[in-house]
Amino acid sequence: MELKLGYKQTEVGVIPEDWKIQCLGDVAHIVGGGAFKSKDVQKVGVRWLKIANVGINEILWKEEAFLPEEFSRMHSQFLLNPDDYVIALTRPILNSFLKIAKISQNDAPSLLNQRVGKIEGVNNHDPSFLYYVFQKESTVYALQQSMAGTDPPNLSTKS
Repeated sequence: MELKLGYKQTEVGVIPEDWKIQCLGDVAHIVGGGAFKSKDVQKVGVRWLKIANVGINEILWKEEAFLPEEFSRMHSQFLLNPDDYVIALTRPILNSFLKIAKISQNDAPSLLNQRVGKIEGVNNHDPSFLYYVFQKESTVYALQQSMAGTDPPNLSTKS
């Protein structure tokens, strides 16, 4: 088969010549959330994004909790902003779909709880592209395989 000009044959198929094949872990990493305490919950403040808030392609605020505003400064490494992407790390797959979502203007700012991960691109890789890679059937299958034997099914930030 003759390839179109500007394309090359690789082990994953035909791709543009200027693309290279990399492992997902080389282009993205997951940052885990903080271990905030329930005793710190308030009626108002900064939203506390927990695992129950991460749905399939959406943030669900059926259950809202708030942490003190000063936690935004004290724990800025866990602060989520618009266009950040999060993934559930416990029971992350529901009906063969990954519980992963984009933070919107209405969801931010919020503080990331433990067992929820923030997807970050490595070396200028675009998190929005990674968001779609994580939703591919083959990626979901590989994640499912990496959780085999864990109860409940858990992803680590390394896997």
